[in-house]
Amino acid sequence: FDSRLNGKKYIWGVIGAYALSKVMELFDAPIYSALGVVSGHSLKHLIAAFATYWVWRMLRLRSVVHDR
Repeated sequence: FDSRLNGKKYIWGVIGAYALSKVMELFDAPIYSALGVVSGHSLKHLIAAFATYWVWRMLRLRSVVHDR
């Protein structure tokens, strides 16, 4: 069933941030050896927090679509 609420575009931000966080986790050691300061694991947590922000933003800005 299609939702009566708008804000579906934010789901793509969440999915993208989650995918990027998994890439950071996968390349943990190479990222650390390249940057020398921060590891992919640390970046994974920062990006996952950003995904949480997108969920909050979606919930905060959504409204009922009346044109149905």
